[in-house]
Amino acid sequence: MLVFIAALPYVKVFKPNKSADERIYELIKRAAKVGVTIKSISMFFNPRDFTVYLDNLDLKVVLT
Repeated sequence: MLVFIAALPYVKVFKPNKSADERIYELIKRAAKVGVTIKSISMFFNPRDFTVYLDNLDLKVVLT
């Protein structure tokens, strides 16, 4: 299983940044193709109350 954390509030989807690192992007796609579960969650830190919030335990993953 590969789990990604999106550390921003109210994120709608997780999508690997191909332009930042094409090799990592291709490895993630290959892992998904051979059956590795790719999962993402979103959570964020609120500096006003010094609290970490778990926003979405099942954030949609987009591999295009």
